[in-house]
Amino acid sequence: MKTARTTILCLCAALVFVTSGFPSAMAQKLHSTDVVETYRVGANPQGLAFDGTNIWVTSAGSNKLYELAQDGSLLGTVGMGANSYFAAFDGTNLWVTFRGLKHGLTKVRASDGEIVGRFQPRAAALVRPF
Repeated sequence: MKTARTTILCLCAALVFVTSGFPSAMAQKLHSTDVVETYRVGANPQGLAFDGTNIWVTSAGSNKLYELAQDGSLLGTVGMGANSYFAAFDGTNLWVTFRGLKHGLTKVRASDGEIVGRFQPRAAALVRPF
């Protein structure tokens, strides 16, 4: 039996966003220990990033990156072409890990959701994310 894996991202002292992987497909906004809202996103959501305005959720099951407004409304999706897992924001771009036949990073411009690069490490430098 698989258990849910949860990724947590704290946006501020009062609100926390989490993803719940298998078996559900959701992102949740929490206040203290209470679920404030639940947002449906693609299958097997894994990672979260916050760009200062919007929340980005990776989906390993649908191979997409979802952009959500802070109220949970869907602003857009980016087709990743591979299982996307973790995300980080560097002030301009999102960096999303992917795995499958080949592992690596996808660089996505946060301002418009355009993929601006894909990077794969050399085999000797490859480290599995978990």
